Order: sequence, then structure tokens, then C-alpha cells
Amino acid sequence: MTTDLPIVESAIVKVRRQPGHWRLADYRLSDVARLRWDYIGGGIQQRSAWHVYGYVMCDAMLSGKIAHSCKHGPPPHRVKVCITKKYNEDVWPLILARVGPKPEPRRRKRRRLRAQARMIEQLRVSGGSLS
Repeated sequence: MTTDLPIVESAIVKVRRQPGHWRLADYRLSDVARLRWDYIGGGIQQRSAWHVYGYVMCDAMLSGKIAHSCKHGPPPHRVKVCITKKYNEDVWPLILARVGPKPEPRRRKRRRLRAQARMIEQLRVSGGSLS
């Protein structure tokens, strides 16, 4: 297990500000903090499907550029970025090991919870027996 540690420390990930944005930057996976599944992007807080997000320092990128201007104060800033499976195929298993499986889509979860609530209500009304 200790032999995998330098590989994880030096793994390079490509990040972007929003899932569909064209600008990409390279960061070390070890420099990405608070990795998690989320559906609200950084910057303009745009909603999307579930993606992996994390926080990086704007001056720690190895190469590339992300949509961040540093106009709102002196750098460095902590910036929320999106890590998509595209361009990160080699390190995706390492990312999934940190964040876990992808959550259920919001709409499907809402439908499932409503169906469960209806079933519970039917059981309550009918006296607890299935008919």
C-alpha cells in the first residue's frame, strides 16, 4: 500500500470551472481539497448533473487555465472546480476511491420518495394490510 502513495501524490488531474467549459488546467490530485459529488458548479453557481467537485488554489496550477480572474481580491483564492471523467480516465479510479459512488439523480430520488410516501399512506389508510 505504501508503494501507491507516491503515485497518488503525483497524479495529475484536469479540472475546469463548469462541467462543459472548454478551459482546462492541470493540478496534482493531492492539491485538490474537499472532493465530493455535487450538482452546483463554482463561479456562477450553475446547476448541472452530478459531477465530482473540489477546491484548488488559483495559483497552484501546473499548466493550463481556468475561468478565474482574481479581480475580487489579492491572490491566491480557493476556487471550486469540476473534475470530469473525460480527460481523467487514468486517474478516475483514484478519484472514485476518494468520493465514493455517484449519487442517485435528484429527479429519480424525488420520484422514489414520493412513491414510498404514497405506499405508506395507503398502508396507513387500509389498516396496515396490502391489498
